[in-house]
Parts: sequence; C-alpha cells; structure tokens
Amino acid sequence: TTVGRLLAEKLCVPFVDMDNETEKLAHCSIPDIFRMSGEATFRKLETMAAELRLAAPGGFVMASGGGFPVSEENRRIVRTTDAVVFNLDVGVEEALRRVRGSSRPLAADKDVFCRLHAQRSAIYSGFCDLSFDVNGIDPKTVAEQMAGVLESMGE
Repeated sequence: TTVGRLLAEKLCVPFVDMDNETEKLAHCSIPDIFRMSGEATFRKLETMAAELRLAAPGGFVMASGGGFPVSEENRRIVRTTDAVVFNLDVGVEEALRRVRGSSRPLAADKDVFCRLHAQRSAIYSGFCDLSFDVNGIDPKTVAEQMAGVLESMGE
C-alpha cells in the first residue's frame, strides 16, 4: 500500500487499495466481514470489487492484499486488462513485521501466516510481470524503480 501510494503520486494517477474498495462494497471492515461471514464471503466481495474497479476507465495504481492473486478468477480479471503486475517480494519475517499490530485476520497467527506466505509465493511469481526484492529497501526507492520500469515500457 505504501509503495502503491508513492508510485501513484509519482505517476500522477489515482491510487486504489483493493481492501478499501472491498470494505466500501461491503459497508463494513474486513475484520467484520471475516467475523460475521467468513473468508469465503470476503473473497467473493473482493472479486466483485475488483471487477467493478478494473472495468472503470482511466489509469491507476492498485494495491491488493496477499490473498487477492491466489484466486484464479482475480488473476483472470486482471489479465483481461492491460495492467502491469508487480510483485513486491519480501521475506516472511519482514512481511510479518510489517503487518504486526494490523487488523489483518490472517496475520493473527504466526504459523498460519508463515504457511500462507510459503504457499502463495509461487502464485505471486507466476502471476506478476515483474518481481522486486524489497527486503531492506525503503518504499520510495521501490516506487522510483517501478516508475522507471513503467517509463521504459512506455506505460
């Protein structure tokens, strides 16, 4: 999210956070969706929010939660657009440090988080157009690198 905001600012385009889009659609927070209806309902809402947002005209930078690309349907939706997909590759300990204290339901249990990180890693690398190792690199530098790649692609 931090890198996405910085990249959008650098590119002078809107920033879209899929977690926020999903919460708007559901009219409640992600922890509340999980608590009241479970992860499956959250994932359906997340896909609906992605379909709506990605169908809208104009360019933007979109950040997604870690479970978003796990869904084959979400990957298909993104691939029907001209989106360039970046993966910000971070080690499990660094990822855990970044989400510690957040309200992310799937980050509450360290063992579950580590297992999900390992399971999702191959999906992320297979889905993205370009992967950045961001371990120990400040978000501004990552956003600048991403903007440079987009500029060289003519995006």
